[in-house]
Amino acid sequence: MEAIVTIASVPDALVIPRAALFEDALRDNYYVFIAGSDGRAHRSAVTTGIRGADEVQVTSGVKAGDLVITTGGYALAEGLKISVTVPQK
Repeated sequence: MEAIVTIASVPDALVIPRAALFEDALRDNYYVFIAGSDGRAHRSAVTTGIRGADEVQVTSGVKAGDLVITTGGYALAEGLKISVTVPQK
């Protein structure tokens, strides 16, 4: 038997896939890479909120509409030329 208990929720929260979140142990913060309109990856420090098994709430550092890179993050660097593929829903 399994039970799921919701202890907090935030209506209209901005969430990203957990796989897109990286920890910077030297700076004691978290970051994501955003696909820029210039075709390059841009590192953005983020502040997180509620964390679920697959998603993380972001309270700053990402805005609605940003394309957050979800795969290949460990090979990315600021300003690296990228090719973006957006999955169809």
